[in-house]
Amino acid sequence: MSLRPILPVLPDETLTSYLRRVAAFHTGMEVFPFLNALNLSRASVIDPASDTFDRITEITGQPRDELHRMVIRSVQPRIRALGNEQFYTEFVNLKQTSFCPACLLEDTAPGSPSGGLRVGRISWRLEPVRTCPHHEIALVRAPIATKSHRFQNMDEVAPDASALLHLFETAERRVPSSLQRYVEYRLAGGAGPAWPDAQPIDLAVRACEMLGLLMTCDVTRKMPCVSSSDLDAAGAAGFNHAVDGEDGICAALRGVHERAKAAGFAGGPPQVFGFFYTWLQDGEKQKPFGPIKDVARAYVTDNFAIEAGTMLFGEVVAQTKKSNVYTLARKLGVHATTVHRALVYAGMLHSDPKQPSRDLVFDAAPAEALFTRVHTALSNLELREFLNCRRTQAEQLVGADILPQIFAKGDRGKNAAQHVAREDAEVFLQDLLGQARRVDQATEGMCDIPRAARASGWSVVDIVRALLASRLSHVECVNPELRFLAVLVDPNEIRTVLARESSGDLVSFAEAARLLGIKRYGVRRFLSLRDDHGHPYLHVHSIQNADGGRMNFLSRSEIASFLGSYVTLPEIAAQIGSQPRHAKARLAAAEISPVNDADGIGRTFYRRKDAETIMLP
Repeated sequence: MSLRPILPVLPDETLTSYLRRVAAFHTGMEVFPFLNALNLSRASVIDPASDTFDRITEITGQPRDELHRMVIRSVQPRIRALGNEQFYTEFVNLKQTSFCPACLLEDTAPGSPSGGLRVGRISWRLEPVRTCPHHEIALVRAPIATKSHRFQNMDEVAPDASALLHLFETAERRVPSSLQRYVEYRLAGGAGPAWPDAQPIDLAVRACEMLGLLMTCDVTRKMPCVSSSDLDAAGAAGFNHAVDGEDGICAALRGVHERAKAAGFAGGPPQVFGFFYTWLQDGEKQKPFGPIKDVARAYVTDNFAIEAGTMLFGEVVAQTKKSNVYTLARKLGVHATTVHRALVYAGMLHSDPKQPSRDLVFDAAPAEALFTRVHTALSNLELREFLNCRRTQAEQLVGADILPQIFAKGDRGKNAAQHVAREDAEVFLQDLLGQARRVDQATEGMCDIPRAARASGWSVVDIVRALLASRLSHVECVNPELRFLAVLVDPNEIRTVLARESSGDLVSFAEAARLLGIKRYGVRRFLSLRDDHGHPYLHVHSIQNADGGRMNFLSRSEIASFLGSYVTLPEIAAQIGSQPRHAKARLAAAEISPVNDADGIGRTFYRRKDAETIMLP
């Protein structure tokens, strides 16, 4: 049978405070004798078991859901709950009592809802609640001195009225942090930002506080010792980034990273992120970190040279995403200076080729692929033997970029041909032989490419380009084992075709690639690009040859028009006197995006009118 009338619960009231008011209202007794009379111990109502909840419901008439919102109860070892939220014990301030002196003074005022009794608030028991939202002052916190203080009887844990008034007058004035507001709103059943809402409340709070400390404190390898006010401010700073989810957290980490670079910090993520890194790397073994660990782990592997097999935040790194010259050199078994120079010459790093740095990172996969190509590169002699051609012809093919070189012009050393990858030479030879029709005996007048060059007056390079562009209809092959010399062409056709096209507007795909400054294989991918109106930048022009076949060409004028309206990242960087990565960062900061993805094309283009916002002085 419930005591009648049922005494209403006050907002945010603790169960022990409510039982004290029930005792006074119905019996005029103090709470401890009242509990003794009901055969309830103090410990049983501080952390009620299921049968205790049943007994209190029976006495007070309050439903169990209401009682659950009034007490922080144990549900598992080290796990507690308040209402529908569960959290680790550290989320609760079990070693201190907390109160707002202004709230307690209002409780004892005549006509107060509590009948003149001091009321304990359940939110005061929570670690991240450090400010009274009603009076906007810092809560008073003091160590629990006796066992009876665990009952949170505000008459015992707080001083008399005059002392309370002094505490109120001298209290630090501040508004509740955004993180505290979030905690209060979530415990009341409200929905907040998606990223913190998707995890236990205590893990979300801890992530925000640690992120905020990283942003606001000097980075050291030890956890900083900060005041309650500093921790409150840090929690707000972290929460204000966490509301934007992973993007916001990465932005905070990037800001710390850039700050470390500006300060000249040397080293990897342990030095850049200090105590934050240590917390995730060597933190508590039984308590999870929540999704902050995965976000931070992704940022570290995306921005630092972390080798496969490294234990990072409790997990082994399966694949190296980024490398620096030292980690790649260690993997390849070569000197770091050699690696650095090669990457600079290949355009993968923009730095002094003589000054390797640990701070410069790059995508690991293409860098490793580069060195696979370097290790299989053909020397000048090997290239001539592979193609079965003379030195002059090999050098012409390399110099005209028909046989692509691994390193940029001017950075290839004395023997340019030695930087042609074997796989590129194989593709060239396959494409060349693929243009020829296999015959048992050559047609009269047909000859190999070097002889045709002498007979027609056109260079070997011109003839090869015409062949690769399928502009010659009479192409034969008697013995493929002769490789370059196996391809037979008609000097008369060469004179006619090349003379006709030399003044025309149409160009081959290979020539279009050269004009655009992209790889030959990227032309077909480029043709799939569309402008803002859905129109292609370039149109394919198909022409029928003498045998009835169709040959595809592109318009030189259309290419010139495109290049007049669009500009590449290296051109932008040269215009502003910067490195491409810095130019890319400035473009991104100005919210200027390229019109294409570099994948499959090898180069990104920007609208010239957009890029001019950073190019013009």
